[in-house]
Amino acid sequence: GVEGGAVHEDVQPTAGKLVVFKSDKLPHEVLETSAERLAVVGWFNRAVSPADIAALGGGDLLKKAPLLIASAALIGIGLSMLN
Repeated sequence: GVEGGAVHEDVQPTAGKLVVFKSDKLPHEVLETSAERLAVVGWFNRAVSPADIAALGGGDLLKKAPLLIASAALIGIGLSMLN
């Protein structure tokens, strides 16, 4: 819809819905709800370089493992909800 000259759209949090937008370009808000919901969110502030990818393999993998496992699990849950 249009409000005060700006275009906006209400997006209902229904199962299997994927919403992708540039959050730095699109003003947005998440409204409070009493229903259970799950969101997988990622921020990409710049292009990923080969050095960034190489840095993932360096250092102490035992320190990084929980984060990598949690990330993979959240992505898997999000993808499974698309079916």
